[in-house]
Formats: sequence, structure tokens, C-alpha cells
Amino acid sequence: MARYLELHGGTNDVAVKGTNFRQKHVPPVGTYWFVLEAEPLNRADPNAVQVVAKKPVGYLPAGIAPAWSPLCQSIGRRRFTVEGEVRLTPDGRARWVLLWLPDPEAVASLL
Repeated sequence: MARYLELHGGTNDVAVKGTNFRQKHVPPVGTYWFVLEAEPLNRADPNAVQVVAKKPVGYLPAGIAPAWSPLCQSIGRRRFTVEGEVRLTPDGRARWVLLWLPDPEAVASLL
């Protein structure tokens, strides 16, 4: 069984939250695959979904995490990977991550 499930063709642009606190883990500007990991034991938000490059770079926004957290948990020890890109802030001082997520209902229908 594959360790990662690649989700292609995402049409929802989602900015990852918290990248300003993890700049040393955000890769250089470019296109990458990012891993989504549910954090059901997160005391601040049990629906939290962490976004990982080689190391954690941030979280899905709280408004969409409740739709993704159960999906991430439903595939057991496997992980979803999604396409996205690293961009520079307008002032050029920091990097941020934009993910291209598919509709969570469409993903659920595939499981």
C-alpha cells in the first residue's frame, strides 16, 4: 500500500497559516508537494491539519480544517500529498505557501 495518496488537480487556492513563524522550514520559492497531517490531539484545535514540506511549515486555515481533518484521519497511517507553491510576500522579506486543494467532498467520494 502506498504511503502517500497524491491529490492532483486542486482548484481551491488555500494560503497556509503560520508560515511566518516557520520561515526556516519553508522551502525556497517554487512548486512542491506538501503533506497534510491531522492533529487530533492538538489542544488548541483538535481539527488542526498540519502542512509539512520536509518539516512543518504551517496549518490549514481553521475554516477548512474541520472538513480535512476527518479525511486525513480516515486513511490511517498514510498521508495525503497536495500540490502547492512557495511565494514571496510583496515586500520580498518572507516566504508563504499556497496550496491547490481539491474539494474535500470529492476526495471523500474517492475513499
